[in-house]
Amino acid sequence: MPERQRNQPELAELRPDLVTYSVYADTPHANAWNVNPGRYERELREFLLRVVH
Repeated sequence: MPERQRNQPELAELRPDLVTYSVYADTPHANAWNVNPGRYERELREFLLRVVH
């Protein structure tokens, strides 16, 4: 796992108000929607609603 990805869970724990970290097993970030579009869209919607409001 690249160094940048290894630090993401830690950042999410430190700043849950700014960072949402979702793991999609054995899938690069760009393929998350392809693996589980319903989950991806739900998590994105929840994140955007939290950030915008």
